Amino acid sequence: MLLGILQRYTLREILGPTLLGLIVCTFLLLVREIFRMMDLLVNTSVTVFEAFEVIACLLPTLLTLTVPMALLVGVLLGLGRMASENEIIAIRTSGVHLWRIYWPIIAVCALVSGAMIVTNQALTPSLALRAADVELRIWYKLANAFEPGRVYTDFAKDN
Repeated sequence: MLLGILQRYTLREILGPTLLGLIVCTFLLLVREIFRMMDLLVNTSVTVFEAFEVIACLLPTLLTLTVPMALLVGVLLGLGRMASENEIIAIRTSGVHLWRIYWPIIAVCALVSGAMIVTNQALTPSLALRAADVELRIWYKLANAFEPGRVYTDFAKDN
């Protein structure tokens, strides 16, 4: 089954807002971790590789939250724009049933849902364990950097 012109057009209308929603939602959920890693990079001996490794290990976990949100935003904005400019009415009056327009959207959402299920089952647990291991190494490195005879008062500020 090849996609027709209207199906490709509808998918293109949804693609832009979906990608924008994915970038914005992922950044909003990552911003706390980015600031925490920047603080560790500037004030301690944590390497850039370790900071990127923690963020990269947390990214699939965040994507399991942000991908459905991005798809919802993309579908709502794309189809909302088409409805506001009366494109859906024009499609309906030309004799095309709406199912022919919406089935590619439903298929893409089902494929993405299947991919997210596989990611949650296979990839996310191992990467969460790796992120915890890297954070433990960072805290061990910070604990070894203490100087004898100096009092540290702001060590447990984040917790």
